[in-house]
Amino acid sequence: MWIKQHLIKTKKNQIYVDLEINNIQWANDSIGWYEYGSAREYDDRPDYIESFDIDEIYINGKKVEHKLIFSFLLDILINDDELFNRLENIIKEEAVEMRVEEMINA
Repeated sequence: MWIKQHLIKTKKNQIYVDLEINNIQWANDSIGWYEYGSAREYDDRPDYIESFDIDEIYINGKKVEHKLIFSFLLDILINDDELFNRLENIIKEEAVEMRVEEMINA
């Protein structure tokens, strides 16, 4: 999956990068049905992206080849909540589009 023009903000600079992302792992902390006192409830929490791999990073159309720079950018991106949110939104939008296409073609 490609993410285009993702903004990385540092203290002094703003850099737009293109990313190739693979191995997206989803998780869910929901415990399902549980009983509390005499009431039965269902704990339904949304799925979220737990981890992913960034295979390639491009800046201004050029692949980052330098290992130290790649590692530096990778550390920033793996902890970037905005990137996680963006990935979740893209994947959810694609899932909705696929369902609509299936309904149209049925």
